[in-house]
Parts: sequence; C-alpha cells; structure tokens
Amino acid sequence: MTLHPIPNLIPTTTEPTSARDRAIITELAAWFDRAARPLPWRSTPRNPYHALVAEAMLQQTQVSRVVTYFTRLIARFPTLDALAAAPEQDVLALWSGLGYYRRARSLHAAAQAIIKHHAGVIPTNLAALQALPGVGRYTAGAIASIALGQPAPIVDGNVARVLLRLEGQDQLTTQPRIHQWAWLRAQALAHACAAADPAGTLIARFNEGLMELGATICLPAPAQPHCLVCPLRERCLAQARGVQAQIPPPKPSKKTPHVAAVVVVICDTQGRVLLEQRSQAGSTATATSTATTTSTSTTPAPTTGMWVGLWQCPTLETLGRLTKAAALASAKELTQMRSGEPASVRPAGDFEHQTTHLAFRFHVFAAQAAACVRKGASRRWMMSVDLHELGLSSAASRALQMGLASAAVRQHAPAKPTQPAKPTQPAKPTTPKQTVNNSASSSTSRRNKL
Repeated sequence: MTLHPIPNLIPTTTEPTSARDRAIITELAAWFDRAARPLPWRSTPRNPYHALVAEAMLQQTQVSRVVTYFTRLIARFPTLDALAAAPEQDVLALWSGLGYYRRARSLHAAAQAIIKHHAGVIPTNLAALQALPGVGRYTAGAIASIALGQPAPIVDGNVARVLLRLEGQDQLTTQPRIHQWAWLRAQALAHACAAADPAGTLIARFNEGLMELGATICLPAPAQPHCLVCPLRERCLAQARGVQAQIPPPKPSKKTPHVAAVVVVICDTQGRVLLEQRSQAGSTATATSTATTTSTSTTPAPTTGMWVGLWQCPTLETLGRLTKAAALASAKELTQMRSGEPASVRPAGDFEHQTTHLAFRFHVFAAQAAACVRKGASRRWMMSVDLHELGLSSAASRALQMGLASAAVRQHAPAKPTQPAKPTQPAKPTTPKQTVNNSASSSTSRRNKL
C-alpha cells in the first residue's frame, strides 16, 4: 500500500528535545515505578527470555489470561535452551486454551533460531530480532527497549491510543495513517529517552509506562478513560479539549463469516476417545455428498491454517449454518468414515465460539466405535486422564468434554423399566379333611347324587 506524506499534525512544542517531551517521559516513568502491576515477567533486572515469552503470549491477549500460562511455561521450560530442545507438541500442550497457536509454534522456532544463529543469546539488534520467527516490529521493540535498554519505539493498540489522545490527534481517520503517525511519534520519544539517559533504563520504564497507561487508565471506547487519575492529564491535548472519548475513531466494522463445525466424540469399549491432529487444510475430515447436500452451504470453511498441529475429535467444517437435521446427517456420515457406529450417534450439545475473523457454531455428537480405527501419526486413541499430554484448542476441548459428558450419561443411565408382571394370587388355604363321620359324609354324598 502506498502512503501519501502525512502533514505535520504534531504541535511544534513536541519536538524531540522539547521540555514537554522531557516532562512526558519523566512523569510517565515515575508513575510506572509507582503503579506498575506485579507481573511475573517484570523481574529486576529484566530477563530477555522472559520478555520474549511474555510478548509472544501478550499479542492480542489480555494480561490476566497470560499470567497463568506464562508461569506454567516458564516452570516447564525455565531457559531458552530448554524451550528450544522441547518437542513442539509439548509447547502446544502448555499453550492449550490461550489461542492464536501460531504464536506458540513461532516462539518455539524463535528459540531454536537463537540457539542456532546467535549462540543461545537473544540479539540486541532490532533487525536481528525482527528476523526471528513470529517477531514483528512491535515485539522486537518491546524486547530491545524493556529487556535490553535499546532506544527502540513500540506501538500497539494501547500505545497508539495514548499517543493520539496525548497529542489531540483527531484528524487521522484511516488505520494506515494512524499507524504511520504513531510510529513516528513513538520514535521521537524513544530518541528523547536516549538523549536524557544513555544508560537505557529510562526507555524501559517509559515504554512499559505507555503500555500500562493504555491498559489501565487510557481505556478504549466504549469504556471511559480515567482522566482524573492519569499522570499525563496536564499534558493531554485531547483531555484539554474534551475529545478524548472520540480519539481514536472507531474502526469500520466487518461482516464475520459463519462456520458450522460438526464434531463427533467417538468412544470405544475401553473408554478411550478418538483424537486426530489438525492439518494445514483445516478440519480433520472432508465433506462428501451426504454432508454437503443436507447443509446450507457446500463451500468448505475458510479455516486453513487455524489450530494447525493441535488435536481434536473428528471434525467437519463448512461455511454457513447447518440445520439440526443436516448436522445429524453429517455426524452420522463422519462417524461411519471413522469406523464408528452411525446408529449410536446422539446429540451432545451446541455452542458458539468466536475467533478474530470467524464465528463458529459447534454441533457436538457422541458415538460408539464399531471397529478399531488404526492409530497413526495423526490419529490416537486416548484415555481422558491422558488428554493433558496433547495440545487442544479451547473450542476442541469444550467439544470433547461435552461429548464425554453425554457419553457418560448414556452409559450410566438406568435401563428402561419393563412392564411389571401381574402378581400371583395367593393360594387359598385348604381345609383339612375330616377323618370322622365318614358314613355321614358318604350318606350326604349319595343324597346329592340322587
């Protein structure tokens, strides 16, 4: 995309050597020293390996969710060497539930690249950092400035919002222009940090302060920013004009495609469940005539590359929505394709799952295995207690648990009561035969016969 030159929309008082810039930097750094959240990757001094892991996890993910996963991964792989030597499946298993699994594979590949090309030492050069798998301009700047003291700028959504409001920038209305302006402004402030503190401690505190301010104080719409407690409220041009809630402009909304995912949880007589590894193509099964003619769409779902390498129950995905009848027909066909018993297929439940670009509707079914399906490199029978050994997406895990719960209910359901047999009438007590007066008895009998 070709970008036209951006007019000078930064006030003349914000030149890199201005007193205003120096005040912004020192005040924000001092506020960060007081108000920084005690996060596990904020050790003193900063650990570059921890910074690499944290920044990979924090991409498009809330801090509150990352804390648990970061702690667990560092406990398992305490050093860069340990992470690089681990099998990718072990890394994916620890990442299960955090989403955006390409980050896990890239982090693992980056660790291996650092071992191979940088003698196990995370490079300090921005270009070398950006050459690592999964490390973009922001991540490279965050690692270089926060962990290594380099005067590198950073811009993510939080930082861009802080800078735009700080300078009262309401004239930039397109994302490319906002993006370009924010990086120029962040670069100027990074240079000012380096001029004020060549040792590199100020840039680390300032950049983390920018991220912290955007995450906790300078909140995005529809939330209201907490301007009364902002350490930069006296410097903020948007707050002075009362337009902070309108900056930045809202992004244009996009229509999210719907994807129907039919999942069959197949269990065998030993209580094991069939799992398959997701390929680059997407779902672990392809639609055939029965599945597609009963669905509302014959177009395969645009899920190529999603959840690659993770494990899930046999799954069929199509673009659009499915009726209950169509989902059941697809489930029976998928069960038969995996040597299951189609007659045993029963609905286990439905749920919705939203990703960045797709809206999923999962139709989950439970079924019984009719024959042994050979396990292989991409297919396994697993006991439920061993599922933690494999990497599963949060959606696949939810579908699996839903199917297992349904199968357990069916297995332990009481048998249908049979029609109770009619109770037998108790036998009438017999009167003991009399042994006297036989002659009279004989006489009476003869009289009755006459």
